[in-house]
Amino acid sequence: MARRSWQALPLVGLLAAGVLYPRLLPGDYFLHLGIVVSLYIILTSSLNLIMGITGQFAIAHAAFYGVGAYGSILLVTRLGVPYWWAWAAGILLAGIAALLIGASTLHLKGAYLAICTFAFSELFRLLLDNWISLTNGANGIIIRFVPPPIGIPGLFRFDLGSRRSYYYLMFTFALVTVWFVRRLARSDLGRVLGAIRQDETLALTAGFDTRRYKLLAFTVGSMYAGLAGATYAPYLSYIAPDLFDVNETIYIMMIMMIGGIRSIWGPVWGSILLVSLPQALDITPLLRMIAYGLVLILVMIRMPDGLAGFLDRLVSRLRPGGTWFGEKA
Repeated sequence: MARRSWQALPLVGLLAAGVLYPRLLPGDYFLHLGIVVSLYIILTSSLNLIMGITGQFAIAHAAFYGVGAYGSILLVTRLGVPYWWAWAAGILLAGIAALLIGASTLHLKGAYLAICTFAFSELFRLLLDNWISLTNGANGIIIRFVPPPIGIPGLFRFDLGSRRSYYYLMFTFALVTVWFVRRLARSDLGRVLGAIRQDETLALTAGFDTRRYKLLAFTVGSMYAGLAGATYAPYLSYIAPDLFDVNETIYIMMIMMIGGIRSIWGPVWGSILLVSLPQALDITPLLRMIAYGLVLILVMIRMPDGLAGFLDRLVSRLRPGGTWFGEKA
């Protein structure tokens, strides 16, 4: 019981920090920063489910992020579908796309899987670039609507015309994503996924349908990426193909790896540090990627378990045995 209480502290701490953040750091700039950090917590945690927990080296996460964004926005702007219905449809479309791609590629491993999913990512970008009558091509789509309020009467209400409300909505989804990945990793299903990562042949010999389990993890992780895209797009007020290309997937991967791959909390610490610091320093995207590359090399050499593992070692003497910041999946 004491061990479980200690391990729940990071989740409680994240909840408290997220609720208090707008009060401690008021202003539109810090709210925007919180929204972007929450976005990348969703993206990196969901990629961690696919790559870190299950061991699938798939390079298409930004494409599913884009499916959620474009799918929901096109349903609203082209067909007049109410936003929250379009939002749900965008997530579903990301799941369907992942199911189709995964069913045809997840029998592959390593570099072969990476190449196939990279090809899908590039095909998706080319489709967005060239289907001008639908997507407006490289010029992108300007989003002129504000999502209607959502909430439970008497409990809470997100009025998305307010940046503060948008922050709380994005943070809520980020918290739910972390909670879900943590619960899944600690479940029987998570243990099967971990066994597949460590030795798929042995898991198959033990009687598990490894392809079905991998497809499930790939689809669920991609649906969370679709959720991120469908939720963030109206806030951004603009979407374009280059926001969802393979470079974005590499960026998400770098945050996950620097934070700590396979760590439940690595994506959180990586997103907080690596999204907020460049914003605060106001450096160009090129310098940002160079800095991330250097940091990634340093982390791989000196901290192979990432920032989460490093933080865990720093506080290991202040609590009972086990893990805390570096809680493994």
